[in-house]
Amino acid sequence: SFFMACLGGEQAAGAAGSDTAPANVALIIDGPSLTTVFNDENLVKQLLKIACTCRSVLACRVSPRQKQMIVRMVIRGSKTKPTTLAIGDGANDVGMIQEAQIGVGIRGKEGRQAVNNSDFAIAQFRFLKRLMVVHGRWNYRRISATVVYSFYKNIVLTIILFYYQFMCFFSGAVLFEEWVYTAFNAILFLGPLFLGMFDQDLSDEAATKYSKVYSSGRLKKDLNVNVMAWSFIRAYLDATLIYFFCHIAVNGQDWTGTTAWGSNGDTVDMLVFGTTVYTAMIVGMLMKMGILHHTWNKYTISGMVITVVGFPLFLVVYQTSVGNILHGGKYLNVTSQMISAAPFWLLCFLTPAVNSLFDILIEAIRSEFFGDHVDVVRQADHEGNLDTLKPLLAGTPRPDGIDASAAVELSRMGSPSKRPVTSIRVAGDGAGGKVGGQGEGAL
Repeated sequence: SFFMACLGGEQAAGAAGSDTAPANVALIIDGPSLTTVFNDENLVKQLLKIACTCRSVLACRVSPRQKQMIVRMVIRGSKTKPTTLAIGDGANDVGMIQEAQIGVGIRGKEGRQAVNNSDFAIAQFRFLKRLMVVHGRWNYRRISATVVYSFYKNIVLTIILFYYQFMCFFSGAVLFEEWVYTAFNAILFLGPLFLGMFDQDLSDEAATKYSKVYSSGRLKKDLNVNVMAWSFIRAYLDATLIYFFCHIAVNGQDWTGTTAWGSNGDTVDMLVFGTTVYTAMIVGMLMKMGILHHTWNKYTISGMVITVVGFPLFLVVYQTSVGNILHGGKYLNVTSQMISAAPFWLLCFLTPAVNSLFDILIEAIRSEFFGDHVDVVRQADHEGNLDTLKPLLAGTPRPDGIDASAAVELSRMGSPSKRPVTSIRVAGDGAGGKVGGQGEGAL
């Protein structure tokens, strides 16, 4: 057939969904040809294989239905399960915009139908680059960090409660007072909220100038199975450290005239011990949130201050007679008894500090010896030396010495991506006459 002749049998068999970079060729196909193709499933597969080997595909004089079918062909036919983006400015682009995972509408002369049915709206086509490489990248990294952190902090809480069950012989006793336990996510909600709204690991200038850093989102580097697995491991280790540091420190110590977890069987109040573990855990979660932030503004600082001030204030007020309506008197003076003991202050800051130092050490080793081009650009951006990256793009080492692997990655930023990127442009009238007005869109 024509398609097999264009591509060749062996190349056609492995093109769609492969990791081979597209060639510097383009494919042009019109509406009547697409009508023939979409009536034959084998021709659809061959068209997709050819399209995946091209740098760009232009479909002209196609109907709105055909535009939608092109998007569906890419989504369902590619083995790599790509994320598709469709952009258009008219009513004849609505089907294509709704079919794609991401729909962008341009507010223009053809009305607001495309805008009303899209996920994002822009005024001009040229704004698409900033929408993707700046705001799209920021959003991906923010959401990824927020999701990973949300799982992390709740796993830490669960593992600590699990460890305590070994101490109470799985009787079902709860280490934390009910309302204090319930307040866990309420106390920590401002950190993830502002991380997901305002954090920027790169400035808009750096993200635009070195747009290849956008590949971190396309390759799912910040939210994948390995990242989640490592987050679970870190949560398990941090929970182990927090709980057993507190347990060992309290064991055998004289807090209030009684021996805590001593050989004579006397114990410190369970709520005092539980609130001590809880406070160390909260401080650790706040330190973890501080490490995740790349940028600080008035909102993130305010959120951290509100949490730092609000948490101890909550404990102090809740222990008084004001909180009797909630705890029925069983939590009276627990906070006062806890803060009057010296081990509490040591545990409150030492345990989270050890966890945080471990995080910092791991990140330093990763960025120094296993860093990629994103780390190099981020470092230069934070130092205000973006222009010093130009020699690296030409393959010249930086004078201040960046590790070789990151330099090689950065020097390849102008090369074709390892994974195929093909743009498909659809334009014009329908095959059977003018459909929805003259216009065009892109996938």
